[in-house]
Amino acid sequence: MMGRALAAALAGLLLTACTDDVPVNETSLYTVTGEIGAIPTVVLERPLPFSDPTVEILIEGDGQEIGDNMALLSITTFSGTDGAIVGVPAEPSLVQPADISFDGALRAALIEATEGSRIAETWAVAGEDGGKQMEIVVVDVLPTIATGEPQQIDFAAENLPEVSGDLAPEATIGEGTREPSELRALALLKGAGTQVLPGDDVYAQYTVWEWDTGEIVDSTWEAGGVPTMIEIDDAFPGLRDGILDQTVGSRVLVLIPPDQGIGTDSLVAIVDILAVGRAS
Repeated sequence: MMGRALAAALAGLLLTACTDDVPVNETSLYTVTGEIGAIPTVVLERPLPFSDPTVEILIEGDGQEIGDNMALLSITTFSGTDGAIVGVPAEPSLVQPADISFDGALRAALIEATEGSRIAETWAVAGEDGGKQMEIVVVDVLPTIATGEPQQIDFAAENLPEVSGDLAPEATIGEGTREPSELRALALLKGAGTQVLPGDDVYAQYTVWEWDTGEIVDSTWEAGGVPTMIEIDDAFPGLRDGILDQTVGSRVLVLIPPDQGIGTDSLVAIVDILAVGRAS
């Protein structure tokens, strides 16, 4: 579902002059700082002069290419006069760049972009006084798998299911692995991003298995590898409490006893925490 802030940002695109032949900037009158996925900061050398739309690849990520895939984007718009944020910072949103009314050059850049990239475009928009003003739109292409630091875990010694695989991890419950009597959550990959808090919308990939049978209950990876948005307050207790206080970029193994699950069986979940949307 498209976030409210993203929808507002895209509405602003309709005011721009659209062209499919816009050059990529080689030099810039502005600097963008901040980690991918965090709200960036723009510093201007001076107010941007009026010009046709221009696109600049600020950071080239090393993840998979977007192409025709759904992308997890975060978009923030800045004033071309003083670098202040225009409106509110965008929430992460799942979109398909080819289907959005982006300016042609920005849309093309996104389709060719790789996850972990940051792209910026400058354009002139209609101001409140009826004139035009320059804006800078910064688009972060967020990863769709966890990118945190691997943690050293002895699965057998910790009485944990064995986890294997990177792009679509699997949990194997050994015969000697004891069923959980209480909730356990361990970060397999530890991200350095925002902490998940109550009330957040969490963008994630996950698989949930039944403990006794090993059968998959639900999985974004099995459904094509497209992340989904979890309203943390509405998630079932074991999933909610298993990812609360974890950080963006983490891959979390969650062992869920029956009284915190969705039925009478214990569950095992692996969750990649990709981004959070937060009410202002």
